[in-house]
Amino acid sequence: MSGVSEGRKGVKIVNALLPMQDASLAANLRTPAPPCDPPPLDSSSEVPTGRPWYWEGNVQARLVAWLTGLGYEIRRVADTDSREHGPDIIAVKDGKELSANVKGYPKGGKPTQPATQARHWFADAVFGALLHRDKHPDMHLAVAFPDFPTYRRLARRVEWLRTNLPFGIYWVRECGEVEPE
Repeated sequence: MSGVSEGRKGVKIVNALLPMQDASLAANLRTPAPPCDPPPLDSSSEVPTGRPWYWEGNVQARLVAWLTGLGYEIRRVADTDSREHGPDIIAVKDGKELSANVKGYPKGGKPTQPATQARHWFADAVFGALLHRDKHPDMHLAVAFPDFPTYRRLARRVEWLRTNLPFGIYWVRECGEVEPE
């Protein structure tokens, strides 16, 4: 919280943390999601093998399977291996279109730290939603990420944006569950 304090030589701006009002909220901010059992794989939910669960293609496959289970018709799924441009998923349910930008989490090993690269990917996903809004003002927008603390922190920091550019966030957990926000 920012505040103003009277100092000897005038006004001084200070930052201070307020105590959490709700103990359960404070616990949720510090505690990772509880473990979950992986859903059974069938032909509609199978993910590519040989890559970590947080690879973009696996995150995308889990989101597609989850949306299909909710009754969405999948109209487009981008080829993540070729880094195809545009929305990663276009889906339709009850005449309403959904466009989702999906990102994975960097595995490291490059000069850029994974958390730094994740911030760039987060920004790219949100900016992609912003550009898509211009072309399709009636489409529901979403971004999807593997459930990592870096992405959760960034999502909290852009809550103000979501009031002006409404978009959903889908968190894909290691066990394959999808948590909409």
